[in-house]
Amino acid sequence: MLEKAYLAFEKELSALSQGVSPPKWCTSKTSLGRDLQLMHRSQKDADRLKNTINELKTKLEVLNQKETPQDWAKAQNNLAAALHALAQQQEDGLNLLNESMEAYKNVLIIWKRREVPLEWAKTFNNLSTVFQTMGEQQKDPRFLENSIAAFNNTFAVLKQKDNPVEWAISQNNQGVSLQMLAQLIDETERLEKSIEFYKGALEELSLEKEPMGWLITKSNLGSARKMLAEKTENIMTAREAVGDFEQIVRFFQVSKYIAYQNMAIKHRANARRVLAKFS
Repeated sequence: MLEKAYLAFEKELSALSQGVSPPKWCTSKTSLGRDLQLMHRSQKDADRLKNTINELKTKLEVLNQKETPQDWAKAQNNLAAALHALAQQQEDGLNLLNESMEAYKNVLIIWKRREVPLEWAKTFNNLSTVFQTMGEQQKDPRFLENSIAAFNNTFAVLKQKDNPVEWAISQNNQGVSLQMLAQLIDETERLEKSIEFYKGALEELSLEKEPMGWLITKSNLGSARKMLAEKTENIMTAREAVGDFEQIVRFFQVSKYIAYQNMAIKHRANARRVLAKFS
């Protein structure tokens, strides 16, 4: 079962690296998911994104919002995603992030909730991730508060029973915004809420069906639990964090990439160190 799940994860990881798609999974900056993202970054990715941005901007000079609204909205959506992806590769990508935010707002001019509710909700999810990156890069809680509020718009449409995977993605992403905010303002309550959102996401993200989502969310959950255990000196929470990373280590034991295993083992060791303080 683990081998099959890992092959599915590897296939999705490869597909994501082939082109620009709207932001999907958010990762805590202290999680294994973030480490995996950093591993796959390269200068070639940045060059590809810059070319894509230039091509889309040229395309938008020709497209007319009134005559071809759907094509215009799709191009704006793709531009926003590419700008966000490039901004994430920079220490301070505020200008790119502002451009991305404006492009997503343009998308929402065309994609109305009443007409295309699922696309409207997905766009708000993506806009929320832009605010999230702004908050992380600028160390500004206000951007993260905006991210959390925008995710609430997403949940006004996305329901677990109707759109389980999309709902789970937004649950994970809201958890990341709450966790980042908790780190900035040193607040335990927001951290506890982030854990509840991660746990909610995992109700729909099984290892067998959604290995990528399972891995990222499980890693975020372990990271948040480790952080909470350090703040509260709660031995049970520390044990749960170790258990999260134990499952991830087992997942990567079937991997042919030693680097993946080593990263998972490192995060498990960090969780074990926190547990050892209270044992």
